[in-house]
Amino acid sequence: MVRQARRLNRDGVDQFRIWIMEGAVTPLPSGLLTQSDSSEPMVHGPLLSQQKCDTKLDFARHLVGELSGVEPALIDYDAGFWNWMALFHFDTICPMDENGRRSLLKPWCYLLHSTSLAFARHLCRTPWALYRLYGESSAPVLNGVRRLATAPFQHNDSCEQFVAGGDLFRSSSRFHAAVQLFSDPQRERMLRGSLSSKAPPGSLRRFKQVLQQLGRTYDLDGMGAEAILELLPSEFSTARSA
Repeated sequence: MVRQARRLNRDGVDQFRIWIMEGAVTPLPSGLLTQSDSSEPMVHGPLLSQQKCDTKLDFARHLVGELSGVEPALIDYDAGFWNWMALFHFDTICPMDENGRRSLLKPWCYLLHSTSLAFARHLCRTPWALYRLYGESSAPVLNGVRRLATAPFQHNDSCEQFVAGGDLFRSSSRFHAAVQLFSDPQRERMLRGSLSSKAPPGSLRRFKQVLQQLGRTYDLDGMGAEAILELLPSEFSTARSA
């Protein structure tokens, strides 16, 4: 299917939300994508296509390629656009199984909200944002820690931890330092144990805390990734030698 990009308006988002909350058991409400009472045109909206993508990394490449002609600032925080994109790509980010059923995640994985954490969980915007800024350097983050790379329909904690909050995501030096420290470059995966839900010593969450402290003394954004790594306390030595 090829469609010109649009934005879901409030009524369109409400109908999309209701369909999700009711379990997405009825046919995909694709009419919301084009109907004037549920969506609105974008200025110079590009033609977009659907493509089979086996991994979140492949999906990110596809999204960035499709949206390469759009000024990022126009869509970065446009909830109406990303909700339209989630509906357009719903068979990719929430496919039906052999019985015709969909395994839904939390609604915020499909419906963009204004909080930083919700933005980090969106299954379309987050892969696009990571790959747009960092290209193939974002591969370990998008692939996650699993032996098999994260699929487009799976939540990925590494994506959430890198994007939520913004400091790590928006700073090239901090981002590359984190990827260098917590990933296996040969496997293009994040290291197991680095993505703890708490902030134990040597973890990614602890790394973000330490950077906040170091940022009071050093201009981290003006430093290279290696220089940042040299500032880290000994608790990160295990990760550095992994």
